[in-house]
Amino acid sequence: MLKHRQVEAFRAVVINGSMSAAADMLGITQPAVSRLIKDLEYETRLGLFERSGAA
Repeated sequence: MLKHRQVEAFRAVVINGSMSAAADMLGITQPAVSRLIKDLEYETRLGLFERSGAA
C-alpha cells in the first residue's frame, strides 16, 4: 500500500537533488529516506532513481 510519507520523501529528493538533503528537509536520517524510496519503488514497481554507487 502506498503511503503518504513515501511520496513525501520522493518529493523531497526531487526538490533537493539528494537523499541527504531530503533527509535534512524532512528531519529524518538519510537511511530512513532511502528506505522510504525503496519501499515506494517496490509498491509502484518502478525504478525511480538511478543509483551510481559512488560516494
